[in-house]
Amino acid sequence: GQLSIGLAYAWFPASYFLFIKSIGGKFKDKTIAGLGLWILGLFDIRFIYILAILLVIRFLFERGEHTFDWVKTGLVTALIFSALNAYWFFPLIRFPLPNVTFSSLTKSSNLDFTQLKNSVSLLQPHWYLNVFGKIPPFRKEFLLISILAFLAPLLKRKDKRVWFWVIVALVSVFLTKGANPPFPQVYPWLFTHVPGFSLFRDSTKFFFLVALSYSVLIAFTVDEITKRFSRLKVIFPVFIIIYLLFLVRPVYLGQMTGTFSMPRYKNEYFSLAKKLEEDKNFGRIFWIPSKSPLGFASPTHPSVEASRLESLRPFAAATVGSFETQNFIREGNYMGELFDIAGIEYLVYPYFDPKRDDMSTEKVDYYNTFLNQIESLPWISKKISDIPISVFKTKENKGKFFLSQNTYFIVGSDRIYSEIKNLGGKFSNNALVFAEENLGLLNQIENETQSKILLYDKNLTDLALSFVGIDNIISPSTGLNFSPDESGYWKREAVDLVWTRDFLQSKYGIDNLDFDYGQGWAIAEGERELSITNTQFSKGKILYARIMQSSKGGEASFYQGDSLIGRIDTKVERPEVVIIKLTGNKDVSDRFNKYDKADFHWVKVGELLKDGSLTIKTKGEINIVNSLAVISPDEENSLSLKIEELKNSDRVFDWDKLDIGKKQSLFAGENKAKVSYTVLAPTNYKVKIEGLKNPTTLFFSETYDDGWQMNSKEGYKLYSLINGFWVDHDGEYDLYFTPQKYVMPGLVISVLTLISCIMFLIWKKLERSS
Repeated sequence: GQLSIGLAYAWFPASYFLFIKSIGGKFKDKTIAGLGLWILGLFDIRFIYILAILLVIRFLFERGEHTFDWVKTGLVTALIFSALNAYWFFPLIRFPLPNVTFSSLTKSSNLDFTQLKNSVSLLQPHWYLNVFGKIPPFRKEFLLISILAFLAPLLKRKDKRVWFWVIVALVSVFLTKGANPPFPQVYPWLFTHVPGFSLFRDSTKFFFLVALSYSVLIAFTVDEITKRFSRLKVIFPVFIIIYLLFLVRPVYLGQMTGTFSMPRYKNEYFSLAKKLEEDKNFGRIFWIPSKSPLGFASPTHPSVEASRLESLRPFAAATVGSFETQNFIREGNYMGELFDIAGIEYLVYPYFDPKRDDMSTEKVDYYNTFLNQIESLPWISKKISDIPISVFKTKENKGKFFLSQNTYFIVGSDRIYSEIKNLGGKFSNNALVFAEENLGLLNQIENETQSKILLYDKNLTDLALSFVGIDNIISPSTGLNFSPDESGYWKREAVDLVWTRDFLQSKYGIDNLDFDYGQGWAIAEGERELSITNTQFSKGKILYARIMQSSKGGEASFYQGDSLIGRIDTKVERPEVVIIKLTGNKDVSDRFNKYDKADFHWVKVGELLKDGSLTIKTKGEINIVNSLAVISPDEENSLSLKIEELKNSDRVFDWDKLDIGKKQSLFAGENKAKVSYTVLAPTNYKVKIEGLKNPTTLFFSETYDDGWQMNSKEGYKLYSLINGFWVDHDGEYDLYFTPQKYVMPGLVISVLTLISCIMFLIWKKLERSS
């Protein structure tokens, strides 16, 4: 990643120059500009956006002169760029990123360390150790860079080229400081309202425009000073070179970390790689907190990182508090089972890098404590190497493919993990699909699989509304911000589980682990009003609301105009108590925190009185609305018949009504059928099943993606993490990553475009020489 950004830095000026040269030029020039744009995008697609900002500034600076030439060049280069990137455009259009993934990639970062003094002086706030969050003292010697740059307009006041780059410098300095003063509200507004700006969660990417504009302005300054003062013709440029070498002295003095440094523990990493290469069985390597530069990885032993998994649902649900974001390894009593089905065989916990990391006594003590806690986990088999590269092996690892004995659709939260573990159930023998994780999930696959349904702290109304179609669901959090707006409401999303749960625990003493249907939470603290307008609100339809009920609730009233539709009591007088353990160490005892349990339920509100908008009024310390459902009376009757049919089929189990023996029997058994597979490509497997007695679920331990299809049928998400597919007979199954089908036609277009451009340029070259 660092190398690709470095290459983008290097190529950007050429790409800009080629585009400007092509304005008013011939088609050949526009073709070369399109190729230059494509090369820049290969290095880092975000730099295309930065180039667009620079070109917009140039166009506005020229006051729209030669507009037609600008438009022609823009269209030709955009067409060439799009055609050359068709090999990944096509799959992305057909299979766009999931909302949760896109939201996490483009969510605004609250950790903006770049202040105005950093952006003005071209001093990255983490220079030079580059340890995130560790800000060294400001280095005043960098201010000379900006002084040299802004001398240019004073020395060459009449040069329009200078003033253009001054404007670029001022705009880029302002963008680079991000949401810090002055005018801190501008960057968040741009992030929210300007298309594509959300690619820049971290404003430091705009440092490049600062560097580019400064380099041009300093060149003007040096040129003008050497012209005016002949005695400085040699001395001044030499001074500038020495000054710049002085600024980057950590590079050649060996003080840098990362790319510009020798990796630590080289021999130990090579020794580990040799051991892992000798293991020919599939098993993933779990790095804590992230993969080291010399960390081993291969198709047989792919790498996963704790820092990336910590936000995924089953790991986030096991996290206690928000300080130790990776304590799920220690705190989740079901973590061994989860690692088993995820195909994780090794855990690697490297020691600190003495040049980069904080080596305080407190940090070292924590490392040693956590290391000992990992070693003592019941699902760890042995330690195969010690500090500085501590490596542990798990007791069980199911690999890539295996079969379950039972398949259950869970209507309820994943608190059930701990209960299954305590009952002695094996995750690998029981495929769990959470119906409330995504809208319409139960409706899509329940009829095909005819699997059992388990109500976990839920009722039949919750089950019925799980069958409601996506088109009937409205999310009140849509349009809300992550901080309260004028209505007093604000939102949180599924990716914020750790933060949201810690907020509820610490501020209100309540705990909730329900899924949100992928809709997010609309949160109201105190008396608030939220108005929602939607075409689904039509007279005669029935309104349901999925809302949190807790000891800190009150009531939620639903109005259309001044007319009350219905009221929901959200106050729980005698809540269940949840006890959450935070493991201590030799000096600190285990801590047990008690919280009132909060639950989300679907509740019938009433019949809508007219078309149009709806107002939700809340009372109580905190109320959270997840989703609204609007259905016709006929649809309501159909749901009632559906639930009655399920009850009579003996496929629905109410967890609270089962005794321990029945619960244990639900998760007992092991599938003895044999599974083998052949890897045709990273995106294509042939899976062979032999000895299957009953239809069941095939586990595929890659991270879930709806692009995976088996025999042209989509799978479903197991344990909120991996892929599952329904199989009902022996034989060979074709597992394929469907987006790959759209790569080849796009690749044909890209290759033909590239060949055509090259042939055209060669022809023009030969034509000119002849």
